Amino acid sequence: MPRRPPVGLLLALLAGACHYTGPLPAVRVQPVATLTAQQTAVCRSVTGALPKELTADVVRRRTDPDDGSTAAWGDPAIVLRCGVGPGSALDDLYEFDGVQWAMHDTGATRTWTTLGRTVNVQVVVPDHYDGQAELLGSLATALAATR
Repeated sequence: MPRRPPVGLLLALLAGACHYTGPLPAVRVQPVATLTAQQTAVCRSVTGALPKELTADVVRRRTDPDDGSTAAWGDPAIVLRCGVGPGSALDDLYEFDGVQWAMHDTGATRTWTTLGRTVNVQVVVPDHYDGQAELLGSLATALAATR
């Protein structure tokens, strides 16, 4: 008969789950374009300047992924990719804090892709999160490098 783990171990495992270290879910992201050395440097600048928390729901940044062009916050994960193709002008267009976005609603997520930038950024936000304009607004300072 299998033994049950001690309650303390279960609590430690549950507490560890709050750090969001599990794998990222599959999300609809555009493939990262082939970037020049300058664009790669811009993406590293962007990901290095990203906030530790997104303001609307106080969503904490995850430690994964750490590849210089991708970042994530929370669970379910809000995923940012730098160096994607431009957003579609056929999608719904918005502007928050000086950043223009094309938004594609899939029903379960909203995919926000910047428009008119030297390096485009895409943010996939699960519908679980309210205040998506605030979430995107908290990224505006970091995205200044993509002008």
